[in-house]
This record gives sequence, C-alpha cells and structure tokens, in this order.
Amino acid sequence: MMLRRMDLFSSDLPSALKSMSTGELVKVSEEVRSRILDVVLKNGGHLGASLGAVELTVALHAVFDSPHEPIIFDVGHQSYAHKLLTGRWETFDTLRKYNGISGFTSRQESEHDPFGAGHASTALSAAVGMRAAMNLKGDTDHWVVAVVGDGALTGGMAFEALNGVRRVSGRLLVLFNRNGMSISPTAGSVGRSWTSEDFASFFRLFGLTYMGPTDGHDIGALLASLKKAKSLDGPVVLEVHTIKGMGYEPAMRHHEAMHGVEPPNAVNRKPTFTSVFGETLVELAGRDPRIVAITAAMESGTGLSDFARRFPDRFFDVGIGEQHAVTMAAGMAARGLRPVVAIYSTFLQRAYDQIIHDVALQSLPVVFAVDRAGMVGADGPTHHGMFDVPALLAVPSVTIAAPADRTDLKAMLEHALTSEGGPHFIRYPRAYAPDSDLPIVQGTKARKILVGDGRCAVVTSGAILEKAFNIIQLQLKSRPTVWDVRYLKPMDPLMLEDLARHRNVMVVEESPQPSLAAMIALQLDAMGSDAQVRSIGTGDSFVPHGPRDTLLERHIAWQDLTCQD
Repeated sequence: MMLRRMDLFSSDLPSALKSMSTGELVKVSEEVRSRILDVVLKNGGHLGASLGAVELTVALHAVFDSPHEPIIFDVGHQSYAHKLLTGRWETFDTLRKYNGISGFTSRQESEHDPFGAGHASTALSAAVGMRAAMNLKGDTDHWVVAVVGDGALTGGMAFEALNGVRRVSGRLLVLFNRNGMSISPTAGSVGRSWTSEDFASFFRLFGLTYMGPTDGHDIGALLASLKKAKSLDGPVVLEVHTIKGMGYEPAMRHHEAMHGVEPPNAVNRKPTFTSVFGETLVELAGRDPRIVAITAAMESGTGLSDFARRFPDRFFDVGIGEQHAVTMAAGMAARGLRPVVAIYSTFLQRAYDQIIHDVALQSLPVVFAVDRAGMVGADGPTHHGMFDVPALLAVPSVTIAAPADRTDLKAMLEHALTSEGGPHFIRYPRAYAPDSDLPIVQGTKARKILVGDGRCAVVTSGAILEKAFNIIQLQLKSRPTVWDVRYLKPMDPLMLEDLARHRNVMVVEESPQPSLAAMIALQLDAMGSDAQVRSIGTGDSFVPHGPRDTLLERHIAWQDLTCQD
C-alpha cells in the first residue's frame, strides 16, 4: 500500500502498520522521527531515548496487536514514537505542556498505555504481573512485551522480576534495548564489560530463550526477529542494539546533554540550587578527604560532574540502584567517611526502607542532597518531589533542611558535613537559587522574615518563600508574622513559642498532605496553644505536569491564605 501522511493521523494506525511493506515502515519511521524532533525541539522533552527507539517501536506495532498485546516501556523517555503511532499524532504538539499529553506513558491517556512509566526498572515486574493475570483469565494466545534497556538492568527490581519469570511462563517477550546508556553511560559491569554472549547466558539462567543481537535501526531485521520470537511459546528475550539520539547528529554526539532538552524560550537563570550544591561540595571536599559523593545514574543532573572530575576516587555512580546507594553510604559512614548521596526526591522514595533501617536507626552521618524537591515541572506527577517531607518527618532523629537561597544552601551543607549524629536531608527544587538579602541565620534556627500584628502567622519552607511573601503582601490586609522555618526537623523552639501566641497559623508547603502543618499543629497543641493551624498546599491530590511557575500558581491553595478572626 502507499503510505499517505494522513494515515499517521489515524487512531487505527497500529492496525494499518501490519499490512505495510518494509519500505513503507521505513517511511513511517522517518515521519515519526521528524515529528519527534519538530515537537521536542520546541517544547522540550526527552529526545535521545525516543529517537533511539523509533524503528523498534514501529516494528513492535507492526508485529504485535496493541492494546490486546500490551507493550510496556520501562521508562517513558523512549515512548514518544509509541504515542505517535497510537492516536496521539495530532495532540503531540501539546507534549509536556500544561493540560497536554504526558511525556511518559499514562493509563489515563490511552488504552495503548497499559502501564504508567516514570521510574526505571519496573517494566519487567509489570509484564510478569500482566502475564500471570492473562494466564489466570485463560488468555494464553496474546503476548506481553516489555521494552527494557541495559540501564534498567542496573536496578535490582529488574533482577527480582527475572527471578519470577519461570513461575508465570507463557508468551512474554523482553525486548532488551542495549545502547550502553541510561542518562549517562550505563554504570557498572552490566553496561561496560558484558558482551552479548554474557547476556545470553544470563537470561538463559532465568529460563528465557535468548535471541539476537539484532540491529535496532534495521526495520527488516527487526521484523524478522520479532516474527521469529512470536513463533515461540516464550518467555523470550530479544537483544537489539540501538544508538541513543539516532538520526539527529547533536543527540548522537552529546548523549547526556541531549537526553532531555529545554524549549528554546526556557528561562535558565544561573546559578541553580543544583549548581550551588555541586560547587560547594567540591569546595568542602577539597578541605575534608573524608567526603565522598554517591549518585544513582544522575551525575550531571545532581550537579556532581565537577566533583567526579576533581575527585574520581571519591565519586561513585551505582547506576539505577537507589537502595544500594543508601546502604552503601551507610557502610561508608560506619567506617568513618562522610558520604553525600545526591538524589532526586522522587527517586529517594525508592530507598525509604534503607533510610530508616540502615541509616537513621543506626544514627549514621549520611548527608542526602535531595534535588528536585517540590514541583519539578513538565516531567509531572511521577517526578514531582512531593512526598519526601511527609515520609521523612515520620523518621526519628533525622535533620531536614530547606534552603530558601544560595547562602542558606551553602551553610546547610557545611553544617551537615561537620555535624555528628544521624542523617541530614537538604531538600531544594529545580530552580534558580536567589542571592537574597535575608538575614543570615546560623545552625538550625528559623528565620523571622516579618513581625506581624499578632493576628496570624505564616510559615514557609524553602524556595517557595519568595512567591509566598509576594502573595502575602498582595492578598492579606492585616500584617502577618512570617517565618522561614529553614529546618523542618528539628524545629526551632523559639519559632514555635512565637507561633503559639497567634490565633491563626498558615503553613505554605508543596505537599499533597498537611505534612509540615500537621507537625507544627502537634507541637503547638503539646505546648497548650489554641492556635488554629492550616495547610496552604496542594490538597489530597497528585499534581499534573506543566511549567513549575504555572503549577505553583494553580495547584497551591493560595485562596486560603487569609487571616481569620
């Protein structure tokens, strides 16, 4: 058949692909790659991974029957071609925009997205679960496909899933997309030294039939391999080799820099909290040889590139292994080092058990630089750092800091690395770090920003201080007392004594629950205060994707910021 551009706008394109020739599928791939480039270079997004997965995604939809045969992507970074092939060609212009389509697979968005993707190393577990469910329902004819990269295999959850493959058996295909990359080059033995023969032996140990390797950019070879795999009973693993950023020279040359791109009109003010953290850590490490840095496949994202260059023997990238990163840090601290775990808030969630049992319970001096705290923007609900505060406030003997400016961040990091005792968490957003003229406060003391008339008080935490203060000045008729809490735990007793004298206390927080507000309310109640404490937050809901400024404007309950009589 002759491929017409209009075919690409049709929601039945997956079915149409099955009757196309190899040459026509190549043309589809070219159109898809062009569309990805056009939109992502305007909107921003994850470019390299999706460009690398174009041909294999076209081939998968030409051979398998989505949504009846679910295709599960391990991370949404590589799902843009999938979206274009499953009815979202026309809406793709809205990618990552507020009220637009997500940058990740989403069950709420399409029946062709059988499982939401956000954090890596989950696809195999989801696929094993779907295969088990389909077996129990008597559906043994359809296949389940998991698209997994070598980066994902650095995460322990992927190994746990492989260990369960024999239990479910049946038609399960693992499409192993091997490109030697996560965001940066894949860490450890899996990415750097294993050959295809090693992977074949590895997968066979778990009961999978191994096929490959196949050129992941050769449609003809992919079709032949996928059809052969489908002729088997499964479970099967097909290794394909792809190039991250394929078809766009800048992305092929600069894998890490082009993993995710910003829209051309993005305001990238410097310095960011991330860059201030990285520079300060290098400075402190130059004075203290005990300081080491650990990241989970996020060297550049967490601001550690300069540290890695300056102190290569003291830098550890553990791959997508957040649990290992935390307990490894605990082991280092137990032997006298001062480890700093630089990690996004959303990924810190994956190591909550290790934080409690391996670090806090043993009162080990591990410092956590919790980047991307609060609303992160276009990556959306899978990546918003909304839950570290309620989770960490429940852990005994931890210190939780939230800098409002670059001076505070520097002071907090130095304080954490020179303090004895348990773990320190320093949380900050993906945002510009202002050089404010706020009074400098030492240690864990809170900072009073404004002395009010005694009717009400406002407590803010971290980088949301500036926006909160601007709204206070515009919205409140009375003059409230304003506190920058600085340290969420332990809280400054002098601040609590002051709050206890107010009738109303409002706590501004980027949280879906009144986490900090609840803690303040408990403290004030224990002091015998009758102050009414309210949370000015996001309510009991997940926050969608969109620009951080838009989300802060529309998903914080600013209308509740009123002094009540």
